[in-house]
Amino acid sequence: MQTQSPEAPQELITPRLFSVSDAARYLGRTEKSIRHLVQRRKLTAIRGDGRVMFDRSDLDAWIKQNRT
Repeated sequence: MQTQSPEAPQELITPRLFSVSDAARYLGRTEKSIRHLVQRRKLTAIRGDGRVMFDRSDLDAWIKQNRT
């Protein structure tokens, strides 16, 4: 009789970089408003390989700066 080894639980990997749509969801904004924040230099974007990405720490910093 073979014993089945229990599968190791998969680690949840939280992405560090977010796409425009992911950043919009994370901040509760629209994609258009995210692009507007980047244009006004209110939110830092990472550009590479033809993509625009956002670091989670920059999004968290934006939240912290805009608390009232």
